[in-house]
Amino acid sequence: MTVHDTIERPTGAILCPAELLAAARRYAGDARVWAERSDPPIGRRTYGLLDLTDDVEIWAIRWPAGGTLELHDHGGSAGALFVIEGNLQESFVTALGHLGRRRIRASSGTAFGPGYIHDVTNPGPTATSVHAYSPPMTFYRATADGPVAVRTEYRSDPSWAP
Repeated sequence: MTVHDTIERPTGAILCPAELLAAARRYAGDARVWAERSDPPIGRRTYGLLDLTDDVEIWAIRWPAGGTLELHDHGGSAGALFVIEGNLQESFVTALGHLGRRRIRASSGTAFGPGYIHDVTNPGPTATSVHAYSPPMTFYRATADGPVAVRTEYRSDPSWAP
């Protein structure tokens, strides 16, 4: 399956948060297959890239009990996350600058626009989620001359994953 099989939009179109959440739901089956074939996380998150186009990227992420990703944003990308196994806790910055919290249970998700700031934690046990971003996020490599934007490093090196 590719994202263009699931979303009928012309190439070069940025997906809105609602479309990203719908795409993440549609990739739940692929994420389940990936999770069954991958080793369970041992104290850290593990990632699987499910799809990548010029318009969107879709990841499966397995979270160990207590696994967390600190407060962050996704640059200019809109995003969505859909939980397929377990529960995740999300803290997010509200429009008024306060910190809100919510639990995202299996078979549910959330979506957000560019500039959204949040963290995600798995209170336990293992959880699996699907994450979709549009446009695809930019990854950087540190060099002596400063950061250089790259898009392919995370395919061979999972430490570059979101």
